[in-house]
Amino acid sequence: MARPRSFDPDETLLQLKALFWAQGFDGASMSDIEEATGLNKQSLYRQWGDKRRMYLAALQSYAREEMTAAAKILNGAGTPREKMERLFLGAAQEADPRGCFLCNASIDQAQADQDTRQAVLAMMAATLQAFEAALPSDHKHKAAALQANYHGLRVMAAAGLPREVLLNVAEGALSQVP
Repeated sequence: MARPRSFDPDETLLQLKALFWAQGFDGASMSDIEEATGLNKQSLYRQWGDKRRMYLAALQSYAREEMTAAAKILNGAGTPREKMERLFLGAAQEADPRGCFLCNASIDQAQADQDTRQAVLAMMAATLQAFEAALPSDHKHKAAALQANYHGLRVMAAAGLPREVLLNVAEGALSQVP
């Protein structure tokens, strides 16, 4: 009979997400993973298989939680301008020093791993769809530009640019909103 799990996989996934989001796939060693989760390799491998599967699970967790929050803003009440203001100004004012896990994965791993690439492409498509849904149907080109501006803003936040610069980027992006 198998021994029952002595950890919460959902809580451990949050810890993995935080670690991979901050350090990337290559930057997070198995020792880092064990330290962050308080679990040994065997328990982690039993749950997820290997480090790559842990990373992909963390990336999917990001999609379910953080990206869903952004989509909720874009699908929420208000004019297209009001929705975009909430999204862009919120990202600029509450700049996360980790940036965007999706952007990080796009740069860090999408070219090196096919599974990561597929996950990133699906997440980018979902993000674009949320931007398109927030704008009038004849503004698909603006939705793509706004998506690029938003991801660029998140990368700039990770680089540590001052809030004033981030707010200027947000205002510039907002000037494109019909």
